[in-house]
Amino acid sequence: MTDGLAQAREEDVAITRDDLVAILRAQHRRLVKERKYHTRGGLDRVWLEDELKRLELQLSMPTSLPLKTSQVPALLVVTRAHLTIRQLLAGISGKKWHAGEVSSSVNLDSLELERKLETGRGIYAISDLRSGRELCGVSVPEAKESLGREFRRGLTVEEAIALLTHFPECFSSGDVIKCLCSRHSDKEVENAEPSVEIWILGRSPTLRAITHNVRESYRRDIFPSCKGSLLW
Repeated sequence: MTDGLAQAREEDVAITRDDLVAILRAQHRRLVKERKYHTRGGLDRVWLEDELKRLELQLSMPTSLPLKTSQVPALLVVTRAHLTIRQLLAGISGKKWHAGEVSSSVNLDSLELERKLETGRGIYAISDLRSGRELCGVSVPEAKESLGREFRRGLTVEEAIALLTHFPECFSSGDVIKCLCSRHSDKEVENAEPSVEIWILGRSPTLRAITHNVRESYRRDIFPSCKGSLLW
């Protein structure tokens, strides 16, 4: 089973519960062995393992679930309930990307979830992810409308960071990852919605806040999305 996010094909595959457990297990191993999450912010390695077991026990679904091979079936997400945004961004560091940074335009204390989105108790999983390249170049309102028609939603900052952490090969320098389900609560914006994004320049992903609707031809805006929460 591969993540499939970078594949161009659009073929149905059957994803079983065992497949999903294996995918989440692989992501958990990456967080502990490669990204050393248990050394950040006082997280305990045993606690991380217990949280994963809790998620697995909650996972109930049909024997198989049809998905497209261009989608990620499941993504393990760690939220600000246990690590700060800066600590999560630092976990992106690997063979492809440097540790993520925070632009001076971002007030981390003012980041909030869009539409009172519920994201569980600190560690959870979301399902049926797409990279958002099919919406490259459209405006934020157009992207939200398109995703809504398919009963999908954009990602929060934490979810976008998790996608960069687990699937770095699916993004390129120059990508601007729009986090449609996170926003600033204290930004004054004229004729625009406060936009939170991760801009990748060279090997450095940077979290930024944008407060205008200017369409710049050199930007490559993409809108990663998911079907929703698989389990808390």
